Amino acid sequence: RSDAEWFLDRVNVQIIIENEQLTVRTDQPVDTDGRNVNVNYFVRLPRDWFVEVENNNGEVTISQMNESINVDVDNGEIDIAFINGSIDADLTNGNIYLNDLRGNVNSDLTNGNIFADLDLLPGGIIDLEAVNGQVNLTIPSNTSAQLRAEVTNGGISASGLPLQNTQSTPKTLRGRLGSGNGTINLETVNGSISIVGQ
Repeated sequence: RSDAEWFLDRVNVQIIIENEQLTVRTDQPVDTDGRNVNVNYFVRLPRDWFVEVENNNGEVTISQMNESINVDVDNGEIDIAFINGSIDADLTNGNIYLNDLRGNVNSDLTNGNIFADLDLLPGGIIDLEAVNGQVNLTIPSNTSAQLRAEVTNGGISASGLPLQNTQSTPKTLRGRLGSGNGTINLETVNGSISIVGQ
């Protein structure tokens, strides 16, 4: 216990407010000598604040905001829901969950899976890309967009969508949904792509 208390005194959580910006940051010793250090943040903000999160290891959950969200995580999970703003989510290892978002969505993942249940706004953009993993997208069947899906090693499946002007190969799928007023781009290198209309 005394060792834990001694080390925790060297873990510093900083809250900095300046120039209409709030920064919350943890500084801890580089050499933990085998100790495990976890700092959990639970932050409640006004809905109209822009949010930017960087995290090395752990889960990031963001919900019920009315501004843009930028998230960058090395190892963990990203879960974003009920956002009225653009989303930019980057993850190295883990899964990304995107639900009930009203804005452009850009997500890049290295190892893991993307699970997205989204409504595309008129003229909006959904861009989901993975290196090793699956891309799973559920959208309303009346979505209007130009759709492009591409895999290197894997397959593509689409169901429940009135896709027009379809061009497909075992590794690519292109077509128009509705009037084509929007863009959906899905891509993975090693994995599969699933697109479901509901």
